[in-house]
Amino acid sequence: MARQQSRGRAALLEGVVWALLGAFVVLLGLTAGDAGASAPGRGVEGCVACHSGIEDMHPEAALSCTDCHGGNGTAKTKQEAHPQRARAEAGDERVAGLTEDLTWRRFENPMDLRVAATTCGGCHEREVARVRTSLHATTAGHLSDGYYEAGLVPKKGSLYGVFAVPAGQAEPGDISQLYQVPPFREGGARDSLGSHYADLARKECMQCHLWSEGRAVEGRVGFDGDYRGEGCAACHVPYALDGLSESADRTARRAEPGHPRMHSMTRAPTTATCTSCHYGDASIGLNFRGLSQLPPGAPGGPQIPGTTDVLLNRQFYLDDPAIVPPDVHHERGMHCIDCHTVNDVMGDGHLYGAMEQAVEIACSDCHGTFTKPATLRTERGTPLSHLRRKGSEVVLTSKVDGKEHVVPQVVHVLDRKRPEYNERAAKAMTPDHGDLECYLCHSGWNPNFMGFHFDRNESLTQLDLLSGQRTKGRVTTQEKVFATWKSFYAGLNESGRFAPYLTGFSTMGTVRDADGRVVLDQVLPVTAAGLSGLTQVHHQMHTVRPTARACVECHRSSATWGLGSTNFRLGRQLAFVGDRRGVEVLAVDRTQLAASVPLAKFVLPDIVDLALECDPLQARAQRLYVAEGFRGVHVLDVSNPTEPKRLQFLATVQPRGLALAGEHLYVADGAGGLRVMRRASDGRLTPVAHVPTFDARDVTVQWPYAYVADGPGGVLVVDIRKPAEPRLVGGTRVSSDEGARDGATAVTLLFQNSRPLAPEGVIADRRSPARALLCVLDEREGLVLLDANEPSALVKLWPPADERSRAIRRNGTFRGLVVRSHVDLAEQQGGSKTREGDLAYVLIESEGGNGPTSRVQVLEITEPRRVKNIAQLESGDATEMLAAGAFYNAPFLQPVLFAPGSDGVVLTDVGISGEPRQLGSIGGLKESYVVALEEFPLDRMLDEAGKPLKDTSHVNSRWLTLAEIDRLLLVPGSVLGTLGDAARTEAPGAGARQHFAACDADRSGVLDGPEL
Repeated sequence: MARQQSRGRAALLEGVVWALLGAFVVLLGLTAGDAGASAPGRGVEGCVACHSGIEDMHPEAALSCTDCHGGNGTAKTKQEAHPQRARAEAGDERVAGLTEDLTWRRFENPMDLRVAATTCGGCHEREVARVRTSLHATTAGHLSDGYYEAGLVPKKGSLYGVFAVPAGQAEPGDISQLYQVPPFREGGARDSLGSHYADLARKECMQCHLWSEGRAVEGRVGFDGDYRGEGCAACHVPYALDGLSESADRTARRAEPGHPRMHSMTRAPTTATCTSCHYGDASIGLNFRGLSQLPPGAPGGPQIPGTTDVLLNRQFYLDDPAIVPPDVHHERGMHCIDCHTVNDVMGDGHLYGAMEQAVEIACSDCHGTFTKPATLRTERGTPLSHLRRKGSEVVLTSKVDGKEHVVPQVVHVLDRKRPEYNERAAKAMTPDHGDLECYLCHSGWNPNFMGFHFDRNESLTQLDLLSGQRTKGRVTTQEKVFATWKSFYAGLNESGRFAPYLTGFSTMGTVRDADGRVVLDQVLPVTAAGLSGLTQVHHQMHTVRPTARACVECHRSSATWGLGSTNFRLGRQLAFVGDRRGVEVLAVDRTQLAASVPLAKFVLPDIVDLALECDPLQARAQRLYVAEGFRGVHVLDVSNPTEPKRLQFLATVQPRGLALAGEHLYVADGAGGLRVMRRASDGRLTPVAHVPTFDARDVTVQWPYAYVADGPGGVLVVDIRKPAEPRLVGGTRVSSDEGARDGATAVTLLFQNSRPLAPEGVIADRRSPARALLCVLDEREGLVLLDANEPSALVKLWPPADERSRAIRRNGTFRGLVVRSHVDLAEQQGGSKTREGDLAYVLIESEGGNGPTSRVQVLEITEPRRVKNIAQLESGDATEMLAAGAFYNAPFLQPVLFAPGSDGVVLTDVGISGEPRQLGSIGGLKESYVVALEEFPLDRMLDEAGKPLKDTSHVNSRWLTLAEIDRLLLVPGSVLGTLGDAARTEAPGAGARQHFAACDADRSGVLDGPEL
């Protein structure tokens, strides 16, 4: 009994001791001051009794938990200590109002901009005021581009923000106030794309800013790379890629994503922080790291070479230095904030409506100019304190990791006495190029997803992120049509400097009503200025590479400046087929082209070519020009496709090929030469000029030249700057056999921009050659490729002079030629990469025992001195020509070849270049000869007469005028270094042509009467 009483007393004493020890521990937790990571802040706080181990968020200042978070630091229960949320819903994506539930929002995130003036603003009042009206908070520029391009606002300039910014809240920058994005209003014009586009912003564009933590909300799994904070925390509180906490806080929910890495902040955000937001379609955050979004349908992952191995932002990315090498600053280990100033990121107190207005840093601030080294200040006078001079060098100390980088100075590169001297750079960096942005020439690649597709489905609902209500209409904008990384476009930015351009927020749209009926079908946007809104904007690509682009990419390519190319032409709703009965008008079934149906027929004999004029806004057919063999050219009004009407007939000698360009029609008129005809506003023609030829069979125009396939006369280059006074400036034979007669029968031109080189996957500071690639088809010898950078000195690239290349050029008659750039997707099972190249599709007809048969040969001409035969496919019996179309059925683009012939129009899908496949033929069109399609050229910003076709959404930015483009193209080859030792080339019979032209007084193309 005594032992039992003793054990009882001992147990009681032990219990008392443990109770006292526990009370002491709690008391220690309540009274601890700045005692390390387990007890941040000052004062009497009960928070660490539960949150023991938590890191000190702001060790520079003596702050208690409640100084920042609010709440009750002396409460004994969680319920009493923690403010409760008024609207508690898991995964809530809504953007809270400015005054909504502020007590809870402060407790959850003291850096929320709604409460930051109370919390952070106690010490950082100016910074908080500025960031609330910065572009990172208003997202004004992104919103306003689309509103203008869709025709919703009458003039350029930012009007809307996530929340209103009244006049006087910030100093005026380029704007003085912003209105909140308005809600969608029913009752708008059902046939207006803008009416439906107005439903987009509040449903899809309200999370990429500081008033929201985005879609990767707390607890949501699978958003690796998206997790971030809101308000100041978006930049100053690091998150792991997977959003999981690594905090020592014993209450941390480490298995739930959406939490900071630790309870700590940074004054120097890394690139990884910036790219949790900046990873959109042509985003600087992807470009900078050498990544790009993949085209629709392209596979990615660890089994697919040239792509990322893990999902990031819910997708795999293209990661191939041969296509998308990283920006040299990223490659050297720099971070975004090593260039960008605090004013760039957090605002400078002024209200700006676009990024170019808000960003103060420029290349010259660190690298200097052509004439002087860097001033170590921005253009607006902000000191760059992380730069310093070290002798003649400028050294940058990274704000993130403290590493030092020597910053090359432009003046040193131009100084013959210094080891950095670069002769090529010295020739380019002259006062003539003083108005160029550095990144125009040094952009290594240009991501361009042309033709974004906006879809609105009224049978579904979607959350309005501002009102918090679900409303009719599910909207999406991530559908891309064309993808390219090697295209290159340029114009003038807001400062009047030359800068690269790319597709921004412009989008076409499809709308379905509540019953699923299509209300709008791929309708294109139109701005208030009456121009197409499917356009591009100037952009700092963030793809800077040390090796600059070739001079000819600006000085020999009118496509660079918006005069269009053979690429990026979106097929629309109608096709016109010339067959033995006349012109057939077809309604195109994009989903099943072989099921396209006739709408009307216009009887005409012996049709040999068609040229279709479409309106510049929706690409609807207006007038059709028809070449009738040995007679002349007909002009048909096809604006009502069910009732085509003849407007005019104009007699010529032997029309073979037609090309529309601006206000003129160019006719390859056989023995009648190249004819130039002016088109009136109603489409009627007036002959204005003539160039003698032997047998002009085809003509293509890439301003300022017309290229003519002249049969036995080879290929001709005609200057058409003055269409009424065309000049023959060059030409050459095409046959590789000196004793053979030329048979040039088709011609087209593709400008090949330079590309980054990465042999064996290793980044090389070299680029491929850039050239105007003139592609000619000889009816007996096949494809001939010429460098046409200098029209007077054409250089043959293919076939080689020392061989006939029989593996590629086989017996038969070559009938048709199409040249396009194309993106081939990687194989789903791995092995091949997604890659972009240039392809020639050649139509060959051969005689067999059962009559003629035709086939399409696919040749890769990316490297025109090493042409590859990658595929061929049967394409009917006797054929006449080859045409190409590209049709979009969301989310995929289908490139198709049309081969009219005795079997009708045979269709070939060439989406996979190495595996073309037949789609059948369009029925009821036997003995067809030629096809013309309604097409919208996405890279054509003005026409050959200088008429603007597409708008720009940024104030003071614009495309060049025709006269400005001409001045750039007229820079002599001797200056560009493109002539070298090349000899001047002339087409056969140059003297005879000149003599004929002198005798042909009436320029009819025929010598008669007194002329004989």
